[in-house]
Amino acid sequence: MMEKTVFQHTDYKIYLKQCLSSRPRGEQGRLAGKIRCHSGYVSQVLQGDAHFSAEQAIDINLFLNHSKAASTYFLLLIQHARAGTSALRAHIAEQMHVVLENQLVLKNRFPAAAIVSESDQAIIYGSWHFVAVHMAVLVPRLRKVTAIAEYLGIPLPRVKEVVEVLIRAGLVRDEGSRLSIGKSTVHLSHDSPFIARHHTNWRIKALESLDCKTLNDVHYSSVVTIAKADAPKVREILVRAIEEVRRTVKPSADEALYCYGIDWFKVGAEKK
Repeated sequence: MMEKTVFQHTDYKIYLKQCLSSRPRGEQGRLAGKIRCHSGYVSQVLQGDAHFSAEQAIDINLFLNHSKAASTYFLLLIQHARAGTSALRAHIAEQMHVVLENQLVLKNRFPAAAIVSESDQAIIYGSWHFVAVHMAVLVPRLRKVTAIAEYLGIPLPRVKEVVEVLIRAGLVRDEGSRLSIGKSTVHLSHDSPFIARHHTNWRIKALESLDCKTLNDVHYSSVVTIAKADAPKVREILVRAIEEVRRTVKPSADEALYCYGIDWFKVGAEKK
C-alpha cells in the first residue's frame, strides 16, 4: 500500500488526521511529546481553529520523516492556514505552487540517476537495444554478449556494437570473461530532445507484446472524464506508483527483464 503524501493536500489538518489514523494507536500522544505539548492540544488544533506554530511544524516534519521537499510544503501549508491577510495567503500559495511544480518533474523525485553525455544519449535512445542490453547486464546469467543476444533475440554483432557504446558511456564494464554493470540508473529528463524517441521505442515494444497474449502481462487503456482539480491527484498517484516500483526493484537470485510504461495526459485542447 502506497503511503499518503502531503503533496496531495491543501489542508494540513486533514493530512495529519489521515497520517495519525493510519498509524498504531497512541501516535497522537507520541506526536504531542515530539512537539512538547499536551495530547489535548493536538486534538484542539486538529478539530478546531487553532494552528501549530512554525517551530512545531519543523518537529512534525521530523516525526513524519518528511523529505526536504515534503517538509517545505508542510511548513507552507501551516503558514498558509495561519496567514492573517489575503495578500499573505496568496503569496504563500504561490510558493506552494512552485514546490508542487517541482514535484511534477520526475528527475527531482529520482536524484540518484547517472548523467550521460548528450552525444551518447543520441545513440543510446535511438534504439531499444541499448536500454535492454544495459539492463540485461544486471542479470548474472546474462553477463556475456552471447547470452544477451540469445535472450533478447538480437544478432550477436549488434549486441557487441551496443556493448561497446555502453562501455564508452560508463554504463557497462568489460571484465574480460564477462560484463558487469557500471552506472545502473539513468534518468532521461522530460525536456531532453531524445525523450520522445525513448518513449516511442518502448511503446512499440508494448504493442508487439500485445500479440503474445500472455496472462501475466498487464495492458490497460482508459479514457475518462474527471474534475480538473482531481487531475493532479491522479498524476501524483501514478508517480507514487513509479516510486513504489523503484523501491521494489532490487537485486535477487532469479531475475528477468520487464518493461512498464504509464501514460496520463489531457485529451484535446480547450478554447481560451
